[in-house]
Amino acid sequence: MAFTQQQLNALEDAYAQGATKVKWPGGEVEYRTLDEMQRIIREMRKSLNQSTSDGGNGYPVYRSGL
Repeated sequence: MAFTQQQLNALEDAYAQGATKVKWPGGEVEYRTLDEMQRIIREMRKSLNQSTSDGGNGYPVYRSGL
């Protein structure tokens, strides 16, 4: 499924306000829970090639400096 930046922005704004209904020109969606919204936000960011701010599954890289 293709997402737009406008859809992601609307979803993030609603999530920040604790609202579960999101409207944008041409549509609206009502989510069951904020957890569901958070999962969709991660999927949208991944689809739009944006990094997530939830820590992800990255691993630290250490360099000795030698």
